Amino acid sequence: MEYTALQIAPPYFSLVFLISVVFVALPVAALVGWLLGRRSFLSLGYDKSPPSSISGEDTSNAILALLGLLLAFTFGFSLSHAEKRKVAQLEEATAISTAFVRADLLEEPGRSALREKIGLYAETRVIDNNVLASADTMGSYLQQTLKAQEELWPAALNAITPGTPPAVAVLITSGMTDVLDAHTRRLAAGVDAIPVAAKSVLLLYAALVAFLAGNNSALRGRGLSWRTFVLSVTLSMVICVVLDFERTREGFIRVSPTIMQVTSAEINAALAAE
Repeated sequence: MEYTALQIAPPYFSLVFLISVVFVALPVAALVGWLLGRRSFLSLGYDKSPPSSISGEDTSNAILALLGLLLAFTFGFSLSHAEKRKVAQLEEATAISTAFVRADLLEEPGRSALREKIGLYAETRVIDNNVLASADTMGSYLQQTLKAQEELWPAALNAITPGTPPAVAVLITSGMTDVLDAHTRRLAAGVDAIPVAAKSVLLLYAALVAFLAGNNSALRGRGLSWRTFVLSVTLSMVICVVLDFERTREGFIRVSPTIMQVTSAEINAALAAE
């Protein structure tokens, strides 16, 4: 069976590009809001006769409160997705180790053949950060690991002879199904993410809040305050952390492949010692 790179493509935009867009868009929105507010401030004569209150202030506060809820929910979802990816890798490493140990219960030559197949499969489950470099790289990785996976079940069935005790046969087959199921759960956790539309709405809403902050500041006759930019930068940082959680092979918050690397190394060491 052939698996092409078109089945799972890397992200269209890099994380660095998205972070740059966020850190530019929000301060620019605040600046535009202040410039338009300053024009309204002068055209309405507020410089000569300041108003007692600015219209729409209550609406701005409600919009800011709603943004807080959106950020909290989005941050929570992205953090949950990142944790699922870590747990999925741990569960897969545990399933592979268990299947490898259970293979010791079999008789030769099926025992060694199955353990070697498991060792080869474990090596393909160590995901390098360069996997996301291009669609071709991701497709090559996917084809390699699925090819090794296809050999696990036939090797397990060949290793179970008519003389194999039923209890041992159950342990071997259940161990193989656990390995296959762990792959599915890890793949599902890897592709699970907050929809692009939801993240786009969050960015646009944050830009609206930055715009209103600059606009209200100008309507009150204030200069372009550093506090407005602090708000914009703070919102940008939160959104960038959300984006970082979604990219487990980029940025600063990554799912470490250490547990799978250790599992593969231990299996290879056991095979070498035989």
